[in-house]
Amino acid sequence: LECRVRARPRSDEAVNVQSDAGLSASPYVEGVLEALRRRGRPPVGIDAKVSSMVLPGAGLSSSAALEVSLALA
Repeated sequence: LECRVRARPRSDEAVNVQSDAGLSASPYVEGVLEALRRRGRPPVGIDAKVSSMVLPGAGLSSSAALEVSLALA
């Protein structure tokens, strides 16, 4: 199983995430941005597309897979 984020940089600090994984990404995006901010990471903008084989609600940590993938993007 995998969760992929394809991202391209933006010239501003906006973070736009689209998901075809059946996940509502907004709360997870905000959580990742807050965690990175607390660790001193300067804000960067990206346009991202998430695709995942980790099924939401299946007890396989789909939200954790999304958060880690976003943090690394």
